[in-house]
Amino acid sequence: RRSCGCLSEGVVALDVPGLAPVVTGCVRYWDNAVQSGGTFTSGAVGADAIEVLYCTANTVGSYTVATSFSGFNTTTPAVTVTDMTGFAVGDLVMVTNFKRGNLFRISTINGGAGPATGAGPIAFASPSSNAINATGYVPTVGDAVVKASSSAIYYVAGVAPTPGQLYYDPDGMIGANHTDAQPLIDGVSDLQFSIGADMQSVAPATGTANDGRIDAAAAPATGNDEWIGNAAAEPLPAPPWNLTPAAAPMLRQIRSTVVVRTINSYPSPIPNLGPFEDGPTITAAVSGTGRYPRFRVMRSIVAPRVWNLSE
Repeated sequence: RRSCGCLSEGVVALDVPGLAPVVTGCVRYWDNAVQSGGTFTSGAVGADAIEVLYCTANTVGSYTVATSFSGFNTTTPAVTVTDMTGFAVGDLVMVTNFKRGNLFRISTINGGAGPATGAGPIAFASPSSNAINATGYVPTVGDAVVKASSSAIYYVAGVAPTPGQLYYDPDGMIGANHTDAQPLIDGVSDLQFSIGADMQSVAPATGTANDGRIDAAAAPATGNDEWIGNAAAEPLPAPPWNLTPAAAPMLRQIRSTVVVRTINSYPSPIPNLGPFEDGPTITAAVSGTGRYPRFRVMRSIVAPRVWNLSE
């Protein structure tokens, strides 16, 4: 729901230690995800993963305003703010104009470990190099300095007959690995994501562009409807998104489909619950009887706030 908060065009430069600076999107969706370092690559067949970045300006002391900058085009970036209250060493911080921004990690508050109050300098941990201007955004006095959150949700398959688990990675796209990830839900058989985009200037084969509705195809295929990720090999478009006039896909919704199963088995026909999105079927057919788990499909659709704002 908070995806891309304070980044309406979706463009962000990641300038944090331990990660090569990169300009990327605030939501990254991986079709048939395979773990690769602290992120993912897309494989042949399997469950999906999603990485989400957003500002957390909904808590006291999580938002302030920049009054000056120093070293922003070097590896020693710092900013002076109107109020340091609530910020701490180690916090992730976004410097943003609410369209594009740069993500940093705080190294000192007012020259020390903090806490500190009132106006003063916040220095950021040195990135290995600098990508500050690669977003097309140049920070200016009055821009926001906001705490930020980066996380990922993905699936890890179990070894039969044990089902897999849904995992939550608390550092998401800025992490060097997934060793700090925690199991979120057990008994999971599949996880699929799709992104709803009102396709703007180019209408898909099914539906009408820019009509405020996410059109779906009865038989999804790459590029034939307004859901990205419900057919194989449909990566998200590169940001910037949500531009005015209609120069890019207008992302509107995120849809998740989770298939969960019981640990116990029961006398029943062979269940056939698939396919869901572009994932594999649970079984190939419905025939015969035996003891099988019971399955439940949970689908939710959210409309991230910033994706639905007018510029």
